Amino acid sequence: MIKLKDVLSEGPEADTKEFIKVLNRVKSSLGVFERGLDLYREPNRSITDDYWWVHKVAMNSLEAGVKKLQKIYWKKSKDYQKKHKR
Repeated sequence: MIKLKDVLSEGPEADTKEFIKVLNRVKSSLGVFERGLDLYREPNRSITDDYWWVHKVAMNSLEAGVKKLQKIYWKKSKDYQKKHKR
């Protein structure tokens, strides 16, 4: 099994920095949802249409970030496998 630490340590440093930067953006987007849910935990509140509209930007950012993370990860993983054939 390939470990993330090994994949990130291989190759150019720029890929690793980009991966970490995107990972932080994804974490931030998830934080938006978490804070929004905390607001709706009040006894007199419910999740209505405004919740979904407000969080559309965070969802778009989350989706784009996950796609970018996958792209970087699989590229680095393939490079690692080529370098360290089993």
